[in-house]
Amino acid sequence: MFSYDITGGRYEERDYQGQGSGSVHARNWIKAGWTEGMSLDDTVALAIRSLFAAADEDVATGGPDLVRGIFPLVAAIDANGFRSLDDADVEARSRALLEGPERGGNE
Repeated sequence: MFSYDITGGRYEERDYQGQGSGSVHARNWIKAGWTEGMSLDDTVALAIRSLFAAADEDVATGGPDLVRGIFPLVAAIDANGFRSLDDADVEARSRALLEGPERGGNE
């Protein structure tokens, strides 16, 4: 990942990046959970988990909203190209995270 400053300077970042008011919180979750070679499922789960955490810490960050049915755009970019996950998939993954064993669910 690369970031660019206001003058156009390019800086190589990490293998992940986040922008916005809650990005510092999301990046901390990603930093703690990211490892080289993660599966798509694990990577998407980490991204969604980081958005839930960021939304808890920053009122301007919109994490998955299960009540109103509003979900973040999630996409995978790999050797096969770009693939967008649909809202039903993101909703199911979000619900599974909230109902997982660390939250008292039955996984």
